[in-house]
Amino acid sequence: MNILLNYLLLAKTSCVADQIINVGCQSDSNKIKPAFHASMVRHPYTFSDPNEILRFEHVWTNIGDGYHSDTGVFIVPRDGLYQIMGTLWSTSGKTCSSSLYKIMKGLNYGYAGTKHARSNTVHALVVLKKNDRIYFKNRGSTSFQCHGNYHSEFSGWFVHE
Repeated sequence: MNILLNYLLLAKTSCVADQIINVGCQSDSNKIKPAFHASMVRHPYTFSDPNEILRFEHVWTNIGDGYHSDTGVFIVPRDGLYQIMGTLWSTSGKTCSSSLYKIMKGLNYGYAGTKHARSNTVHALVVLKKNDRIYFKNRGSTSFQCHGNYHSEFSGWFVHE
């Protein structure tokens, strides 16, 4: 135990431990690994525009400050491979249907049916460049409605350079 503790203390002070724990060191070979997680608060989340970008208003985590709750867009802070995920829930009698977008191109599609508390989880493992924009967008109908109240979520994290 003492050997491991001594190693972690030494590694923390020299920024070597970044592969084990993120200690916030900054250098060319050791950068912050962006990550975000946000929940949809507004309930029900009714679409007002057929092309509306969904906003997940409550931000739980935002390492690297890439997620913008006012727009619902994750602006990529650094190049790399990212895991992006969203889970959307329906409300009673309404469909929640959206698409995961990279810049202006659809990556994946999500659909949660009309019964209450149906869900759909969308994943994408994608290579992104700094300043790429990732977001969920309405699939084209103002009759769609998602379950907010912290049920629907959007998250992403840096995996590898």
